[in-house]
Amino acid sequence: MRKLLKSIKAWRKKRRSEAVKSAFGEKLEVLAGPFAGMKYHFESHGSSIVPKLVGVYEEPIAGWVAEIPQKQYDRIVDVGAAEGYYTVGFAYKNMARVVHGFDISEEARKMLERLAALNNVRDKVTVNGLCDAGKLQELAGKGALVFCDAEGAELELLNPAVVPSLLQTDMIVETHDFLKPGITNTLIERFRLTHRIEVMSDSERQWAKYSWPAMFNDRMKRGWSNEGRPKGMLWLRMLAIHSA
Repeated sequence: MRKLLKSIKAWRKKRRSEAVKSAFGEKLEVLAGPFAGMKYHFESHGSSIVPKLVGVYEEPIAGWVAEIPQKQYDRIVDVGAAEGYYTVGFAYKNMARVVHGFDISEEARKMLERLAALNNVRDKVTVNGLCDAGKLQELAGKGALVFCDAEGAELELLNPAVVPSLLQTDMIVETHDFLKPGITNTLIERFRLTHRIEVMSDSERQWAKYSWPAMFNDRMKRGWSNEGRPKGMLWLRMLAIHSA
């Protein structure tokens, strides 16, 4: 049974790659958004590749991402890096001296390494497994941005009682209240005295302003743009007051 499931997974992956090739061509690159021009491969981890290629992926926080270079960070810590859309994108756009990508999936880490090599930024990127409190304490602090999409683990990880260097760290966090109710309010309470906090809610993407392959009709564009996210997703941008 395990071999059969593995074969089915491989077959589906091949079919997806063939469909993406057919729509976007043999050489992929991000067409718009904060990482426009970044080369891409025919694989993704945990999310669809199409919104990333079009540039509509996580559109509500695209403005925050575009403002990152203004802060001149020494390092960015990407927790939940998946195949590297943000980790490699940050390095590709020179948004920090070094970008540390963390993901617990070995498959995702291999994809990340391939994407970094494809964009010639392997020397600016470190690829890591689990990001625990000790590692985060070491990497966070002044000059750092923590970019976190940890599927609910942000509740335990982003705790200044355990990781005190976070009190001097800028953060952009996708919160997952649908997995663990109350995460957003808990994080706001933890950092309200030390950070300027903004909340961004998910919204329908402005899909019509992007360039799409000819095979996508309006219904397909709208469907792919919404990324299959649960309703009510939120992001937090928390800027340490020390950097004001």
